[in-house]
Amino acid sequence: MIPEIIEQMRKELYDTKLCISDFEKYDLKTLEKTNEPFFWLVRTHGTHLCFIGPSVESLFSSESNRFAIMKDSLAIIASIV
Repeated sequence: MIPEIIEQMRKELYDTKLCISDFEKYDLKTLEKTNEPFFWLVRTHGTHLCFIGPSVESLFSSESNRFAIMKDSLAIIASIV
């Protein structure tokens, strides 16, 4: 991950212990391991990475996931988040 992007992400964090802790403990380590596109959710009680590349592709490879998505159009969003 490009250092400038990491610094910009740090600037967007809410000034709460949980938010900063989530980012430093989990998000940075995860971003070091992958180059996959993602959405980044920042909430007052933490952060969350939602990958939108090959990780989502693997969801569609499972027949049970495909059926769940056909039954409920929001199932894919629930799986990612």
